[in-house]
Amino acid sequence: MVARLERALVHDDVMVQEEAVLALARLGDERVAPAALRLLASDDADRRRRAVDAVAALRPAGAAMALEPLLADPEPRIRARATTVLGHLDPGRAARALENRPEDSDPGVQYARSEILHELDLSA
Repeated sequence: MVARLERALVHDDVMVQEEAVLALARLGDERVAPAALRLLASDDADRRRRAVDAVAALRPAGAAMALEPLLADPEPRIRARATTVLGHLDPGRAARALENRPEDSDPGVQYARSEILHELDLSA
């Protein structure tokens, strides 16, 4: 299975390549970390969400910086997941970013923010 996914990384179809990156990231293949970070900027919300999970699993250098813009993503599920992952990857960056952001209108994002701030002992 891994060999097929590796072949898919060079497939002519970009969507096939992206799916292979996400699948290999779920398997813990650190070689795809740079591609997973790039997928955080995908136009496709589902790909961004799955890229957040891939980055959470791989924990590559630069992940926290790449995740921070997703705190303002148009999709609440992505904002919530990015909040949680950022808080676990880089607590200091998360604390600064969350303290400087206005309260989110989405209950799921509010919950993620409150949980992370509580974990960081910064509950408001």
